[in-house]
Amino acid sequence: EHEAILDEQTWSASQAILKRNAQDRGASTRNKHGALLRGLLRCGSCGCAMTHSYAQRKNTRHRYYICQTAMKRGWAECETRSVPAQEIEKFVIEKISAIGRDPALAAEVVAQARREATEKCEALERERAGISQALRKQALEVADVVGQGDACVRWANLQDQIRAGESRLTEIGIELAGLGGEISEVDVTAALGRFTDIVGAMTTNERVRLMELLVEKVEFNREKGTVAISFHPSGFENLLEKKP
Repeated sequence: EHEAILDEQTWSASQAILKRNAQDRGASTRNKHGALLRGLLRCGSCGCAMTHSYAQRKNTRHRYYICQTAMKRGWAECETRSVPAQEIEKFVIEKISAIGRDPALAAEVVAQARREATEKCEALERERAGISQALRKQALEVADVVGQGDACVRWANLQDQIRAGESRLTEIGIELAGLGGEISEVDVTAALGRFTDIVGAMTTNERVRLMELLVEKVEFNREKGTVAISFHPSGFENLLEKKP
């Protein structure tokens, strides 16, 4: 082994950029209809994911999100069933913008995001420490296994474990890099207040990607008439990066 060329923070940040660019390049293939809530929308009645679909009538395409329970088991199995895609997407965008127009609500949302980011960082640091300890132990075992009867098999197993541990350490570094920034309530409030304009100025793929980075989950419940939006702990930093 040799001394690292890059420090860990620079390495993690660069890997995060590469990972994000790779995801962006495939966005149009994975989501060719530009469904903003694909993979994010869940049914509040049964907890299942809601899948994007559409129906073509003459020259008009009508998009929907359909509960997987209703899709697989029948319409009578779920009260929420389906929701028009354009309607729910517009509603979510407007509600995110509304947070920016209410300073008290925006401050609470930011404070909650900070708490979640802190908890996530602490959990990742604990996991990283555990993996690092395991890697040191496995490195010693590699040296001891030479000369034993089943040396080849045991050595190969240890190498697989070491590679998996090192790969996870890289992933943890990327996650920590995304959670490490300090967000300003003033900046977030302003960005959320302009959210509708920000989204409107983007291409379809950019809008889809921004929603993936900002929003963790949207839960629609037809019975209660509610829509609940949960944000990623690092989502507001991603929003600030997208400011026009």
